[in-house]
Amino acid sequence: MIINFFPSNRASLCLFAGALMFLSAESFASDSLAEAFLAQCLKVQSCAKAKPETESMNPELRQMIETRMQGQCEAQLPKIRAMQDNYPGGAETMAECYRALSELSCDEFEARPRLSECPE
Repeated sequence: MIINFFPSNRASLCLFAGALMFLSAESFASDSLAEAFLAQCLKVQSCAKAKPETESMNPELRQMIETRMQGQCEAQLPKIRAMQDNYPGGAETMAECYRALSELSCDEFEARPRLSECPE
């Protein structure tokens, strides 16, 4: 007998994924590097969703893309933590860079500015 632990309909699956994402984000909430990275990553996702070509696309395709985006930022946190020791200035400098990037407008972010908070 096989037991299916995953929801079978789309609405239940979205709720399940959202709950996992919330729990994952909560487990990193006390970490300033994680908070800064999540803010920057979610900003990038927000900018992508707001692009005119995204807004005018087929609703089913848009929903599929948005569903795929869920949890992607949280999934990158272990990689970000692994990189912090090799980043000039370490975790705090990385956090400052991510914070500065998250405060840019979408147009500013797309222009790929050089920020003093982000060493090359």
